[in-house]
Amino acid sequence: MKVEGSVVLLTGANGGIGRAFVKALLARGASKIYLGVRNPASVQDLVSGSDKLVAIELDLGAPNQIAQAARTASDINLLINNAGTAAFSGALSARDTTGARAEMEANYFGVLALSQALRDTPAFRAGGAIVNILSVLSHITLPVAGTYSASKAAALHLTRTLRAELKSRGVQVLAVLPAQTDTAMGAARPQAQTRSSPANCLRRPPTHSRLIPKACKPNWHSSFTQSAESSRYPQCRSASHEEENRIDHWRVLRHWRGHCENAGRRRPPRIRRRA
Repeated sequence: MKVEGSVVLLTGANGGIGRAFVKALLARGASKIYLGVRNPASVQDLVSGSDKLVAIELDLGAPNQIAQAARTASDINLLINNAGTAAFSGALSARDTTGARAEMEANYFGVLALSQALRDTPAFRAGGAIVNILSVLSHITLPVAGTYSASKAAALHLTRTLRAELKSRGVQVLAVLPAQTDTAMGAARPQAQTRSSPANCLRRPPTHSRLIPKACKPNWHSSFTQSAESSRYPQCRSASHEEENRIDHWRVLRHWRGHCENAGRRRPPRIRRRA
């Protein structure tokens, strides 16, 4: 998949990571970028600066807007599911399920509904690509973001399902799993201290596809990309991912010690690596 000359639908384009994507896609030569946002006025500053950008109203919780977006962006060959929400609450600390339902609606059901609506576009055919922006919390759980972790874990499994279903078509399906990022949503997390630049989420992982542009100096969490993820599940990977590295779960626990469910241990539990 080459970004140059591609037609892209980017959801959540008004956020920190979304704006970094817009900048990188334009720099890599994308011919047209549909900016899917709830309020098109929020990206007016971007649209006014380039004739390659088209703002479309898209709320992933509104089926009619998803259907309209699919009709408008019927020519895309690259889909980037970046929109999401976080309530930052635990399972029992929340008063009710309102936040958890909103997270699941945007982070999982919205991605699923949009994928189904766009299934006949070039993005879902040979040469197309789908990129789902998830989170390292798809793999681990922080008490302060328990329901968010659940929704991102569901989206990760959806990504694996899409990859398996689209393998025969030659479609790349990738997931990006960044850690804490310096965005408005990330800043809302309680006790947020170390945050990475949004551009870091776009960094090209070593030994893998050129789809995600290189931007910043790599951090420890750069290994949590779908390139690593795909080779850990060989039944779902495509031919282009044959030489990619698996995720090291011990690295997750090492860097999140004191914050994850194993916080009470003096050292991370031993995890046997698969041969």
